[in-house]
Amino acid sequence: MRDYIYVEDVINAYLLVASGKKQETGAIYNVGSGVQTTLREVVQVAQKVLNISKEPLWGTMKQRMWDTNTWVANSQKLQNKFEWHAGYTFEQGFRKMVDWFVANPQFLA
Repeated sequence: MRDYIYVEDVINAYLLVASGKKQETGAIYNVGSGVQTTLREVVQVAQKVLNISKEPLWGTMKQRMWDTNTWVANSQKLQNKFEWHAGYTFEQGFRKMVDWFVANPQFLA
């Protein structure tokens, strides 16, 4: 599971903090959706958006014992101080990314 966030949401957070309003010297802000998305959910969205019927072969890779099961950002400080929140769900961001690549095929090489 990971915390996926659409690039436009990240840029909006950076611009909001860099705007000079409510700045705190040396402050650190986590930027994330706050939602964990499983690899299975990522595959389901990709299948839906890209019209893919093929199923992956789950369980064919060894478990990564060094990896954590919890990858989710806590953006509470950013939300409280700047009233920021992610504007896109994983599926919405994925669709926007696909639309961008369709409109800009020169970057698919």
